Amino acid sequence: MLKGLELHGFKSFDRKTKLDLGARVSAIVGPNGSGKSNVAEALRWVLGEQSMKSVRGKRGEDLIFNGSKTIPRQNRAAVSLTFDNRARRIPIEFDDVIVSREVYRDGTNRYLVNGSVVRLKDILELLSSIGIGGTSYHIISQGEADRLLMAKPDMRREMIEEALGLNIYQYKIKETVGKRLLVEKNLKEAVMLRRELLPQLRYLAAEIEKLERFYAVRDELTSSYVSYFALERDALSAMRTDLDRQEIFFAEKQLEYPEVNFEAGREQTRALLFEKEQLVRSLGRIEGVIAAAKSMEDEAITADQFIHEQSVSGQTTLCRTCGQLLPEALGHTSDQPPVLREEGRAIFDIEALSGEKNELESRLAGMEAALVAARAEEGLLRERIARRSELSRAVARLEEEKRGLVLREEQFHADLRDAITRVGRPVLAYENITAEESGLDLATRRRELERLAIRFEELGSIDESIRAEHAELARRDLHLSSQIEDLKNSEKALGGIMSELSMRIEREFEEGIQKINGQFGEFFGVLFGGGEAALSRVLISDEGEAEEYGLDVAVSLPHKRVKSLQLLSGGERSLASIALLFAMSQVNPPPFLVLDETDAALDESNSRRYGDMLDRLSGRSQLIVITHNRETMARAHLLYGVTMAGDGTSRVLSVQFEK
Repeated sequence: MLKGLELHGFKSFDRKTKLDLGARVSAIVGPNGSGKSNVAEALRWVLGEQSMKSVRGKRGEDLIFNGSKTIPRQNRAAVSLTFDNRARRIPIEFDDVIVSREVYRDGTNRYLVNGSVVRLKDILELLSSIGIGGTSYHIISQGEADRLLMAKPDMRREMIEEALGLNIYQYKIKETVGKRLLVEKNLKEAVMLRRELLPQLRYLAAEIEKLERFYAVRDELTSSYVSYFALERDALSAMRTDLDRQEIFFAEKQLEYPEVNFEAGREQTRALLFEKEQLVRSLGRIEGVIAAAKSMEDEAITADQFIHEQSVSGQTTLCRTCGQLLPEALGHTSDQPPVLREEGRAIFDIEALSGEKNELESRLAGMEAALVAARAEEGLLRERIARRSELSRAVARLEEEKRGLVLREEQFHADLRDAITRVGRPVLAYENITAEESGLDLATRRRELERLAIRFEELGSIDESIRAEHAELARRDLHLSSQIEDLKNSEKALGGIMSELSMRIEREFEEGIQKINGQFGEFFGVLFGGGEAALSRVLISDEGEAEEYGLDVAVSLPHKRVKSLQLLSGGERSLASIALLFAMSQVNPPPFLVLDETDAALDESNSRRYGDMLDRLSGRSQLIVITHNRETMARAHLLYGVTMAGDGTSRVLSVQFEK
C-alpha cells in the first residue's frame, strides 16, 4: 500500500509538503493552474520517468522551484514515496520502503531507497516486483487516456506485459542479454588473446625443447668432460711420474758418466806414439851403427871415416857429451859416448852400442805397453764419451718431453677453464673419479668430446628466463582456456535462462491475455451498455530467429457498426481505455493507479458508470484521482484541495470524508 507522498522544492511546491495517501481513493482537486497536476508529475518522476517532456520540462533544473518575489529559489527538488511493506511484497527487509529521487541545479540526479543511494536500475527492479514498471501505464494523465488503447501493437504488448507483472522477466531478459553480450565480448577477447598468445607459446615451447636438448647435450658434454679430464689427469700424472723417474735415473747416470776431456787422452797417446817413433828411429839407427861397426871390423873402416860419410850424407848429429859431430844414427830420452879413441883413431864401442840397443828395445817394449794402455784408456774414454753423448741425447729428449708435458698441462688447464666457461663448475667432478670409472680411452673420449662440443655450440645458449616466461604464458593460456570454457558455459547458461524466461513470459502472457479479455469485455459492456472488446495477437515482424507479435484491440459498440478505434469519439476512447486499464488491474493489480483528469470528457451518466468502476477498482488498488468531476469526488475517501498562494506557491488542504 502507498502510504504517502512528500514533495520539497518540486515545481510549485517550495516547502516540504506531505500527502498521506492511505485512503483507498484519494482525490486531488483545485482550479486550473493551482499545481494539482504537479502531484501526478511528481509521482511519475520519482518512479523513474526519464522523459522530461512527460513532466513538462526540458531539463532537470526546470523541476526545481525557481523562486518568487518573496521566496528565494531552491537548489534542489526532492520527491519521496512511502510504501507499507509489512507484507514484504517489495523484496527488502523493511516495514516501510521510501523511494526517493533528487535533482540539483547542476543536473545531478540521485535515487535513494530508505536514504541509501542506489541506481535507477535498482529502483525499477524494486517497483517491478509490485507491478509498477517503466511504461507508467499506472499513471494516466489528461490527454493520454487512450494512450494504451491507441498505442502501436508492440508498445501495447509491452504495456500489457508490464500490467501482468512480466516486466520483471523482461528486465531479467534485458539484463541477461546485457550479460550475454558482455560474455560474448569477453569470449571474443579471450579467444583473440589466446590466438595471439599461441604463436608465442609455441615459440617458447620450441625454445624450451631446444633448451632441454641444450641441457641434455650440456649434461652429456659435462659427463664427457669429466671422463676426459679424469683420463687426462691420470695420463699427465703418469707422464709426470715417468719423467720424474727418468730424470732421477739420468741424474744418477750423469754422476756415473761425468764429463771427460777426450783431447787430453789423445794428446797422451800422440805423445807416446811420437816418443815410440823416436825410439824406433833411434833403435833403427843403433842397429844400423852396430851393423856398420861389425862391417868395419871386416873392412877396416874407422869411425872417423864412417862419420865423415855420414856427415857428407847429412846424417850426423853432435854428441851431447863429447861435443863431436856424430852420425844421426848415433844420436841417443844415453850418457855414454858410443865412440872410443884408440891409437889416434875413433872406433865404435859395440858393447856400448849393444847396451844402448838393449836399453832402447826395453824402453820400446815399455813404450808399447804404455801405448796399449793409453789406447785402452782412449777406448774407455771413447766409450764413456759415447755413453755420455747418448745420455745427453736422452736427457735432451727428456727435457723435450718435459716441455711437452708442461704444454700439455697448460692445455689441460686451458681446456678446463674453457669447459668451466662452457658448461660450468660441474666439470670439476673429474677430481673425484678414477680413470677406470670414466669408461672410454683418452683418444676415443677426446673425439667424442669434440663431437659434443660442436653440437653444443650449434645449439647456442638460450636464456633460462624463457622457462619463467613460458610458465607465465602457459598459466595465462590455461587461464584463458578455462575462461573461454567458463564463458562458453555462461553463454550457454544465459541462453538457457533467456529461453526459459521467454517461455515463461509467453506462457504467463497467454494466460494473462485470456484473463484480461474476460475482464475487458465485462467492463466494456458495463461502460457502454453492451458491445464487445478483446485483445488479439498480430504479427509485426518475421525477421530474425523468431516471429514477433504485438497486440491489437478489437471493439464493437452496441447499436453501431464502429469496429475501428480511430472512429471512436474522445469520450468513447476514454471509456474504452478505462475499461482496458481496469481489466488489466484486475489481473495483476498495481498498488496504486493515478488518474489525472481522465474523466474530463465524460457526461453525467458516464460519470456515474465511471464512479461505479472506481468503487470496484479501489477494492484491488489504491486510486489517486485528479479531477473536477463531482461524481468522482463523491467516490473519494480523502480529498486534497490544491490552491495557489499569492507568493506563487502551491498549498494543500485535506478533507477526510469518513471523519
